[in-house]
Amino acid sequence: MEYNFLKKNNKILKVGIYSAYFPNLDKRFILYQKKVFDKFNLKLNQVEILPNMLGRGFNSHGTFLTELSKNEDVDYLIFFDADAIPLKSNFLDIVIDRIHGKNTILGIEQ
Repeated sequence: MEYNFLKKNNKILKVGIYSAYFPNLDKRFILYQKKVFDKFNLKLNQVEILPNMLGRGFNSHGTFLTELSKNEDVDYLIFFDADAIPLKSNFLDIVIDRIHGKNTILGIEQ
């Protein structure tokens, strides 16, 4: 997995960004989402939820994300829907600034 590192209040924060999707998704979403993250110089982990993963208890998108959350060692964990594409290059700074130092979950509306 790849991570992003941000400096906030003289501390380096490790941020994992994930986009999980099923095999039947139109691959253009994945392609263009990755291109935008690359343009913004941000690491994005796109994970295809394969049928063999479903047999290991990942019976839904939510279950997969829950299991990933339990096993990831990061300061912040961000999930993007496969069809969600950030429009501003500084979106990660904006999101982390809103939640840094808080025990919270933040949902970004479409």
